[in-house]
Amino acid sequence: MKFNKCKCGCNNFKMTMAGKMECEECGKTFNPFSSMHYKCDLPDGKKKFWVIMTPHFIERWDEHFPNKSDEDLVEDCMKIQKLATKNKVQACVYGNRHIYWKMFWNKYRKRMELTMLSITRRNRMSTKFHKDVEFVKVVFNE
Repeated sequence: MKFNKCKCGCNNFKMTMAGKMECEECGKTFNPFSSMHYKCDLPDGKKKFWVIMTPHFIERWDEHFPNKSDEDLVEDCMKIQKLATKNKVQACVYGNRHIYWKMFWNKYRKRMELTMLSITRRNRMSTKFHKDVEFVKVVFNE
């Protein structure tokens, strides 16, 4: 398994005596199987939503877009959020790939979440687990 990077951007980890992985730069414990959560405020200043990157998505992101950072994706998620429909798996063209997401209300955490699901090549119109996908045209260049 390819280990993901820490939130500080470091790829170097050390094992502790308790068997946990710690980042060598910031010292935080790291779980390679956990999702990454980013809080985003909408321009009105009152509403907010969370961008959730699943471990599968993070692995694909680093594989397909090695020169882009997670913060670049979070900025692009602000544009995706404007066109996202609740409780529906959607996709758009991102670079030369398709990027898949689902926007929904998480009733346990009581927040709106934009979950990034997967990245596929442009010749694929669905993922293994998401067959009913709605394609949306998102303009990222503005």
